[in-house]
Amino acid sequence: MAKLYFRYGAMNSGKSTALLQAAYNYEERGQHVLLAKPAIDTKGASQVESRLGMTREVDFLIPPDGDARALFQRERGRMQKHNDESLLPGEPVDVACLLVDEAQFLTAEQIDDLFRIAVVDGIPVMAYGIRNDFLTHAFPGSARLLAIAHSLEELKTICRCGRKAVFNGRIINGRFVFDGDQVAIDEGAASGAPADVVTYESLCGNCYLEESGAGVWAESARGQRDLSRMTPADSVRGVAHVCVVRPHEVRCGQTTGGAMTERAWKVVLERIERDLLDGRLGPGDRLPSERDLASDLGVGRSSVREALRVLEVMGLIRTATGSGPQSGAIVIATPSGGLSALLRLQVAAQGFALRDVVRTRLVLEDAVVTALASDEMRDTSAAHRMLDAMDADGLATSEFLALDAQLHLALAESSGNTVIAAMMAGLRTSIESYVLAGSAAIDDWDAMASRLRHEHRALIAAIDSGDADAARTLVHDHITGYYTAAGLTPTHPTH
Repeated sequence: MAKLYFRYGAMNSGKSTALLQAAYNYEERGQHVLLAKPAIDTKGASQVESRLGMTREVDFLIPPDGDARALFQRERGRMQKHNDESLLPGEPVDVACLLVDEAQFLTAEQIDDLFRIAVVDGIPVMAYGIRNDFLTHAFPGSARLLAIAHSLEELKTICRCGRKAVFNGRIINGRFVFDGDQVAIDEGAASGAPADVVTYESLCGNCYLEESGAGVWAESARGQRDLSRMTPADSVRGVAHVCVVRPHEVRCGQTTGGAMTERAWKVVLERIERDLLDGRLGPGDRLPSERDLASDLGVGRSSVREALRVLEVMGLIRTATGSGPQSGAIVIATPSGGLSALLRLQVAAQGFALRDVVRTRLVLEDAVVTALASDEMRDTSAAHRMLDAMDADGLATSEFLALDAQLHLALAESSGNTVIAAMMAGLRTSIESYVLAGSAAIDDWDAMASRLRHEHRALIAAIDSGDADAARTLVHDHITGYYTAAGLTPTHPTH
């Protein structure tokens, strides 16, 4: 008796290659096969396409509402009407085997058609496909094949970690996603559509959990579908071409709802923020391990790593591999890094209005010189070093102004107010850009440089003598004087 075979495996396990090899083996022995695949599998159009580069036209496509057995019998009848040149004239040609690629996309009824082809028509049927989708739900066709196929054979492939891969992770534009339509073909966007690239990665159970987070399993348990009544047309609604990626959500077709793992890293950030605010974490403390954070918060380890990268870029933690007291993620003792980084990014992304930057400088630097002049334990040694550096001969305008900005930052850092120091550091790029742009409008730069040196020394002298009133007046006149001399505004900003 002919049988229905189901050869299944995760993505990239060589299913299409195995199908093409089976067809070759039959034909090498003078036998004839028919190839078919679901019409909704748009990858390769009407071809079976192996990732090794081998392709072959199918003999017929099976539409979502098509009768698979009737389509097979039509193609079988066509084959029987002519004689193969290798056989004796008049001898009928019949089908030795039906080979079906991407069988998971067939309906349960179409799988029953394949069963009848094997049992009633006496033609072996070899179906190739994957068992489950990117959310670990069984495809309708696969579920039926697992129930009624005479023979099941797993085609194995490996995960990136070396274990056997059994799940299929969906990746859109480089990110794992765990929400969307059941079917999205890995061929990118259609011509003229946004270039959202859909790919898949075969994963073992451990790596799938790391990428998806435990929440996917809970969602999966709550949202099981009646697969016996589900058709591929119900699950596709547009296939891969309509996948849309937005900053905070990924949706395919008409799918709505569902928590996105793209947001999972924010859960990690919020947890660490709470621990810092509540005093459970402080400068010098080590964060919990990736594994512990992932387990406690129900997110994937990749989401934990993404959150740690954000914190590191912000200057709030440092990370080191290996073992020992300096390994892992540690909260940095200097608290100004994160605020400075955010301000620098804001300046880079949108910039700030020049008038607002100057007014903010006046407020901040007024507070800085007041604090320093009022502090008997003040330390202005860093500022004095900047003054000496600015006296060097042959400084280019850009070099002089960079030292100027560093002088003002040194005063802010010496004030002991870490918030002001962070804000000054974050605004430094914007400050440098406007003072450098203004230098082009100054006819006698040497005279301006000499004036700035004099103003700097007078300011530091007032601070060192403890004269807060004089220091406030000098810093205000210093900032607004350059602002006006460079032609950046017709009037002084108010103090």
